[in-house]
Amino acid sequence: MMTCSDRVEAMKVMDDPEWEAAWVKECERRLEAYRRGEIEAVDAEVMHARISEKYGLKSGQHKP
Repeated sequence: MMTCSDRVEAMKVMDDPEWEAAWVKECERRLEAYRRGEIEAVDAEVMHARISEKYGLKSGQHKP
């Protein structure tokens, strides 16, 4: 299983220690909330569709 730090490293887009530390902290916060049952996991395709609908994006526009 990947740790939060592993996930942040995998998606790292810039070499900024403050950015990295903030995302590690946020990832850990979200993971713990999930484990406590406070939030649910959402499939990436569902999440992308919600974002596209909310912000009026065309299909694929939100992908890098």
